[in-house]
Amino acid sequence: MIVGIISSLAASALVVTVTIGWSNRRILVIYFVATLIARNSNIRVSMAVLLRVQEGGKYLLFHTPFTPSTYGPPGGVVKFTDAARPSLDRLEFRDQVHPAFRRDMTRDLRGFIPGRSLPAFIRWFQSGHDRESSIDCLRRELREELQEIGQPDMIGYTASLKYRFVRSVRQGPKRVSGESYRQFRIIEVYDLETSTHEEEQAKKRLLAAGRSSDRATLANSDEIRRGRCNELLIGAQACYLLGSKSLREDQPSLR
Repeated sequence: MIVGIISSLAASALVVTVTIGWSNRRILVIYFVATLIARNSNIRVSMAVLLRVQEGGKYLLFHTPFTPSTYGPPGGVVKFTDAARPSLDRLEFRDQVHPAFRRDMTRDLRGFIPGRSLPAFIRWFQSGHDRESSIDCLRRELREELQEIGQPDMIGYTASLKYRFVRSVRQGPKRVSGESYRQFRIIEVYDLETSTHEEEQAKKRLLAAGRSSDRATLANSDEIRRGRCNELLIGAQACYLLGSKSLREDQPSLR
């Protein structure tokens, strides 16, 4: 009888272990790669948030100045605060140096860490401490990008916008073609809330900018998958507006 009870408990424990392992398989793969395969390798990390603005099967895309003639969704890289420096120093985080450096690119959560630091870096990021929230990142990026596409008069409408979480995509760590490092990214996607008349009007103004500005466009899902809208190129990150899979290689950036 005792043997039967022990066997039953062992079987239950095995089922629970397998269930937990399966539900967290992506995290386990990341830990395995980081601690065994790429422990001493360079890992490029990039934490970003994208905004999905869509209507009638078309998605709003803005010109991305660091990938010439390329368009992508509103949004960008999350920034960390000065208070995060001690934590990031312990993780041996090194900011990525940009050839076309600009003041607004400081404190981006885009840089390099040793592979052994990746699990701790993910835990730090998920804690939300000493960094922008996803919503704050979207608000800041949208203000900056409206200025860049020549629509500064619309910035005032962004303060009241609300956002709804769509998905979080984890990519990597995987090898990057032509580079000596692996790359790990977390990309969060949000929709605009349009539950009020004011929010609906703000969305319509953003879509109107896509029709009227030569630094913005509207593209359908087939064009996003192909990476081209007429003569314009569409960045691979736009694929995350459609789903969790990376459908194309990233295009080379000037930064």
